Amino acid sequence: MQLLLIVLSLALVAVVVALIMERGKASKLNKLLEASAPFLFKAGFPFGLPLQGWPFQRWQLVASGGNTNAGVTGGLGNCPCQKEYTVKTIQVVFPARPNAAQIAAATFNKPAPDKPAFPCKDNCVNVMTHIWHGWLLFQDTVTGQCLLNNETFAQFHCKKPNDPDVEKPPKENDPGGDIQG
Repeated sequence: MQLLLIVLSLALVAVVVALIMERGKASKLNKLLEASAPFLFKAGFPFGLPLQGWPFQRWQLVASGGNTNAGVTGGLGNCPCQKEYTVKTIQVVFPARPNAAQIAAATFNKPAPDKPAFPCKDNCVNVMTHIWHGWLLFQDTVTGQCLLNNETFAQFHCKKPNDPDVEKPPKENDPGGDIQG
């Protein structure tokens, strides 16, 4: 199966290179990549790998700031050990790559944290233990247009109502995987 996947990958790369040499247009290559990606994922390619590895992906990450680390999700359905994090995003479109002042203005108003998707079981309550903010700037390689994602991350932990953490304000950083149950 792995050999077949490698052969298919090499064939796709050969087609992509041929298109580049013959046409030389990134938009045609992007259409090919976007059309072939679902088939590669279905064949067992790790998610995201095909588009990250090719030089002409349509949207490229060009800048980031703040803290965009992931939170922790685990113990779903367990009281008091269930943990999940949410991400609330406000998107701002720029016709071209913004300067530092434009990015600062666009990220000044942080989005309010999103509500948790999974309710706590039994008599536990969702408690926001951490909140942090970051932003990502993507650029369309064909049009030059930019998309800024202004994001608020919130970590939630199901706790018993009498837990002292229920009354504490959330910490202003990501949990770093060290949330204690």
